[in-house]
Amino acid sequence: MRFRLKVKDDLRAEPWIESTIYEHEDSTARAWAEDLVKQYNDGIPRFGGVPRTLVEILPEPEGTSSPTKKPHEWEKTNAVTLQKGNRFYDTHTCKNCGITAKSFGLSTSKKRDAPWRSVKYEFCK
Repeated sequence: MRFRLKVKDDLRAEPWIESTIYEHEDSTARAWAEDLVKQYNDGIPRFGGVPRTLVEILPEPEGTSSPTKKPHEWEKTNAVTLQKGNRFYDTHTCKNCGITAKSFGLSTSKKRDAPWRSVKYEFCK
């Protein structure tokens, strides 16, 4: 299923449709989208922003030619959590494209390593 997310926050009067097109299995698309919004909201204390709420998922019509942006599928690469100073982190690699990232503390969000911080690496190729 290809779809876009319709989300809202407390600052805007009306919900809006995100420009990114996602692709996920029909049966778990809603749960996956809710998890994606939760990951965004979990990153707010560190990166700033306004919490969002998922309003609905909007299926893309068949035959839409716009490119699909798939999220990275992270795989933990270290057996034991690492420590540098007072910071604890895990290293991750995307199963599909091989870029690397770190997650700090108990956070589920990933911070891409320096060579892949550009916006063009935000999604899997």
